[in-house]
Amino acid sequence: MKKVFFTLILLASLSLLNFSYGQRNPEAGALFYASYLYRSNTQAITNPHIIGAFYQIYWSEIETSDSVYNWSVIESQMQAWRSAGKKIALRIMWSSSGYWADPSANKPTPQWVINSGARIAFHQPSQTEIPLIWDPIYQRYAMRFL
Repeated sequence: MKKVFFTLILLASLSLLNFSYGQRNPEAGALFYASYLYRSNTQAITNPHIIGAFYQIYWSEIETSDSVYNWSVIESQMQAWRSAGKKIALRIMWSSSGYWADPSANKPTPQWVINSGARIAFHQPSQTEIPLIWDPIYQRYAMRFL
């Protein structure tokens, strides 16, 4: 009796939902995680359930000198997604690990910020420079970039 009652409740609940088989909401779907090893992979563009790409980039890749921004690193890879009318999400990495495949992962903070006096910690086993986010020099430049 409990199973029958539960089944009826489940069916009644499902009937209240609006299922549109064969159609999808263009605002809903998954993002393709275009990590370092997959940045140039565009196979997912044709998947109708993938609404865009999620790119992870490092501050040191973009602001190579004080107030000099080089977005070409990522723009060329995003072009195919934009041309297909897909969305793009960016994740700016402020800290990372040198154990990751991306060569920028062990130096997420631009060298010119460190040369300006921003303090870092160094993790010897992974060769990773870790910014001290409470450092006022680091904060000034990071907030300006943001």
